[in-house]
Amino acid sequence: MVSNACPTIHTLVISNISERLNLSYLTKFHNLRHLNFNGKISTSPEDALQILRSLKLLDTITLVRPPSSKVMWPPSTISSITPDIISKMNPLRSLSLMHLTNQLPSDLFSAPMLQALACHRDSLRSLVIDVFHRIDGELMEGLLTFISTSYLTELTIMLSVPKPFAYVDIHSYFPATIKKRHASFIAPKERETWGLPWMNEILFLNMRGAP
Repeated sequence: MVSNACPTIHTLVISNISERLNLSYLTKFHNLRHLNFNGKISTSPEDALQILRSLKLLDTITLVRPPSSKVMWPPSTISSITPDIISKMNPLRSLSLMHLTNQLPSDLFSAPMLQALACHRDSLRSLVIDVFHRIDGELMEGLLTFISTSYLTELTIMLSVPKPFAYVDIHSYFPATIKKRHASFIAPKERETWGLPWMNEILFLNMRGAP
């Protein structure tokens, strides 16, 4: 097994988009800090949480839905890492939620996931949200509130947002831990400019604090 051959692995990336990860495979990765995969699991949610909590050094999770039409599971047909699992994990330092396809609504970034983020408010320092589908105003408001009360030092957001939020003063929501000089806001573009018919307004925000 890889865990026996490479016991000091810190980062594990599962790049097969069609693979359902059996999390019991991770139990011997005692030094694992960063897990990057599609979020789909063959393990029960109860066992998944127990295994993830047993990895005491794991503090970084990246969940990716790739831009592929070959394997797209409706959210109800297969087990996945849920907001409940995220909320009960050991304190996370970094979380990335990347839904890079427009073929299904995102099950990665949602109101329950935002509530899960709040459980890691004190420890979370890096957050990436990259979602092609447009989010609603209530979720956007919740995200801005979370950002303003967080201790984030790095934040990257790429979202399709409701038009009223396209011109909001994002800077006013920056926590003190982030240096404003690294922030950028790109105004929304017309559909023809993007060449992407499902997008009207895109919010790009990239902030990085002092090292």
